[in-house]
Amino acid sequence: MTNTTLAQVGAEEQGVAADAAAPLPSAEPLRVSSAGAAAVTSAQWQLIETAPKDGTRILAWVGDAVLSIYWDAEFDFVWDEEADASKYEGAWTDDAVKSYGMEERNSYSPTHWMPPPEPPAMLAVAPKHGGQNDQ
Repeated sequence: MTNTTLAQVGAEEQGVAADAAAPLPSAEPLRVSSAGAAAVTSAQWQLIETAPKDGTRILAWVGDAVLSIYWDAEFDFVWDEEADASKYEGAWTDDAVKSYGMEERNSYSPTHWMPPPEPPAMLAVAPKHGGQNDQ
């Protein structure tokens, strides 16, 4: 079995060349079939409990979708009955707004995570010439 990245699997399932696949948008999750998910090396996925909670964006498995999310330690401000005081509660989020006017953001309960892949290498583009001093 070859090591296939999640981006390649998702691109193939969506009929796009793997090298032309765009980064995962947070508003539209990349949905991967069971067969596609099996093609991704299981060693790449880790339990969500091991994910960084320092604001680093990760790829997370949520239901049947892969989302680009991060841990927001101050996601919600709630009342703590035991402490008789208010406090912040953290949550996994992508910052997408779920109800305009209320400024509520989506939160998720992922089961697994992996670091995002390295960005594609950029090709060097030669400067265009055409000025008066060009020979």
